[in-house]
Amino acid sequence: MAENYDDISCEDVIYSEDYRDYIKEYFQDFSSIAGTYHPVCIEAIGSRYAVMHLAGDTSMQNILSDYNISMLPALYGLLGTAGLEESGISYFHRSPYLNLRGSGVMIGVIDTGIDYRHQAFTYEDRTTKIYSIWDQTIRDGESPEGFIYGTEYTSEQINRALAAENSLAVVPSQDENGHGTFIAGVAAGRVIESEDFSGAAPDASLCIVKLKPCKQYLRQFYGTAADVPAYQENDIMAGISYCIQKAQEARMPVIILLGVGTNSGGHTGQSYLSQLIDDISGFSGVCVVTAVGGEADKRHHFLGVLSEDSAYTEAEIRVGAGERAFSLELWSIHPDLYTIGIQSPAGERIEKITPIAGRSQTIRFILDQTEIFVYYQMVESLSGQQVIFLRFDEPTQGIWSLRIYGNLAVNRRFHIWLPMTPFISDQTYFLRPDPDVTLSDAACASEGISVAAYNDTNNSLYAASGRGFTADYEIKPDLAAPGVQIYGPVPGNRFGTRTGTSMAAAQTAGAAALLMEWGLLKGNDLQLNSHKIIKYLTLGAVRREGVVYPDRAWGYGRLNLLKTFNELVTGRT
Repeated sequence: MAENYDDISCEDVIYSEDYRDYIKEYFQDFSSIAGTYHPVCIEAIGSRYAVMHLAGDTSMQNILSDYNISMLPALYGLLGTAGLEESGISYFHRSPYLNLRGSGVMIGVIDTGIDYRHQAFTYEDRTTKIYSIWDQTIRDGESPEGFIYGTEYTSEQINRALAAENSLAVVPSQDENGHGTFIAGVAAGRVIESEDFSGAAPDASLCIVKLKPCKQYLRQFYGTAADVPAYQENDIMAGISYCIQKAQEARMPVIILLGVGTNSGGHTGQSYLSQLIDDISGFSGVCVVTAVGGEADKRHHFLGVLSEDSAYTEAEIRVGAGERAFSLELWSIHPDLYTIGIQSPAGERIEKITPIAGRSQTIRFILDQTEIFVYYQMVESLSGQQVIFLRFDEPTQGIWSLRIYGNLAVNRRFHIWLPMTPFISDQTYFLRPDPDVTLSDAACASEGISVAAYNDTNNSLYAASGRGFTADYEIKPDLAAPGVQIYGPVPGNRFGTRTGTSMAAAQTAGAAALLMEWGLLKGNDLQLNSHKIIKYLTLGAVRREGVVYPDRAWGYGRLNLLKTFNELVTGRT
């Protein structure tokens, strides 16, 4: 559903760099939104969320004027750029008594697209196992029902493409990056005996969403380089809604796999994307699996603690050479309120920067020739927390010091996050980082399955794997799965290896698909949903002696589907 309030088409507005995008909840219709914000057009995402598109100045000073920072789409990047035996999954592919391969289950992959011509996704008769593809980047085809941008390709169209001499002339959708192809294969790729390869749920169907690149004004706002893959929160939300729609159309249960992440947000599971994950996860036949990201060892998180006898504390950031721009976000713990001061590498100091209600400020450092955009959100609408947003333009190499003053300090703790890798150089980091609370913001959603990564060759944690818990102490991640040197398909009908938490999430999505087949399709649990699958998988998780669970890095332990079934069916461990 979309409503247009101007002569230009909504589709043109969605792709145009001249319009700003904001996420907003709505109730019943768009009238209250339209009357307040006067958008050029509004598009719905499900029955609760809408994306407003507004004309006007896209400068830093105007992007947040009269808008809550949570309404601005966060930028998401790719997370991770044999394990089936270790996870206890292979057993169910070959068991004569409990043969589970994901048949009748759909896995929705919202990522960089897919190489639909790859043998991992085509049967011997040259037909596809892909139910549909929504390519948000292609404008010259028919959009999916209920959506007003991108092009949808059905399984029938893909089959015609596979039979054609020039497949791409029929279905031109491609995966130039390879990340989406890989995780789709790990989750649901066919058994290819010649390559000694199988996805975790080889008979599952696939629903693919290829995300369009983010708009340039958002790159500028967050200080994200032009050559780094980055995607908008609202497009991810639309992709989830699309896969739910396709699953309902096919009458299949669905597993949503998210291999993208962000450091933006309060990491309490209260962003719009996190709320959507929680909304749909309560439905029978729906499960969402998210990767935790690879930020634990990147030094991008600072935990601030204000002592009883001090009016302030300091966070020092080492800025590397050649860093053109970057942003950071400080999130308080309600009801605390803070103000900041800044000192440059040259020693130039700006004392307390006083908040100005509803207005941003630009601070200029003369000696360093650096500009810093500062915005205070005293009460963020979704969480009630204070947010301080800073963006550094042309920052001087060296040590920058943030002095954080407690105006109202009850909890006396706060968090600061720099952008995730690769949105920022590996030479820019906190001098006193905290490796905890380094989950991707979407992995903090309470009802999604949040997955860390480990090396299944020696059962050691993948060092970069994001650590919990959430900023408000909810238990995440839920568990860990193999994510180091995972074998899978790459574009061009080839196979290779990748490492990252998205590989672990893909394998877990396949395991969830097998549980869905067992529960809903074989009649063993007709109310199976994301919440229950979390419980089942953590019930069977392998826990190491000497580790206190739940653990910030491991959650409730290592994924082991066989152990889950032993617990459920036989009571054995």
